[in-house]
Amino acid sequence: MDMTTMSENAAAFTRMWAEMATQMMAASMSFNPTSPPPEASRQVRGAMFDSMARQLDEFMRSPQFLQLTKQWTDWIINSRIQLNDWLTGLRHDTQGTAREDIDNVMVSISHLETRMLDRMEMLAARLDAISTRLDSGANNGHKNTAGKASALPTKGEKDAAEKEGAEPDQPPSGGTPGRRPKRGSSAG
Repeated sequence: MDMTTMSENAAAFTRMWAEMATQMMAASMSFNPTSPPPEASRQVRGAMFDSMARQLDEFMRSPQFLQLTKQWTDWIINSRIQLNDWLTGLRHDTQGTAREDIDNVMVSISHLETRMLDRMEMLAARLDAISTRLDSGANNGHKNTAGKASALPTKGEKDAAEKEGAEPDQPPSGGTPGRRPKRGSSAG
């Protein structure tokens, strides 16, 4: 912004304030002398505030004011970005940690936490399903040799059964449904 533009803006600003002062003086002289003093002071105060509001509204909507406000805001934002970049570079040069580094670590930890919570929820759902299957097996009276409720086929056994073409609820190597063959013995 050059000097001529700044002086023109200052002149426009001064002219607006001079007009407001003139209007305020004219409003203070326009009251009725027969009215009581408190009413006259209310009229003066009201006229003064109306005049100020009109002038400020006109000034704040003027293209010059809006342009200046936009330039000021852009300058502040750019200054902040430059300061942050400079401080980050300074901290990296001194082998320190910068805010940007901490922010990146915090984002990574947040993602890790989300993934862990999702995985834990999935494991909890699987444990609930296993518990439900074990409870239903115990209620049906199936017991294995260790005295525990007989386990239904595991995921690995189901996968193996599907590969062999058997039903997933059937043991993969034959035998009685709902019972696992003993280790080391051949089921037949």
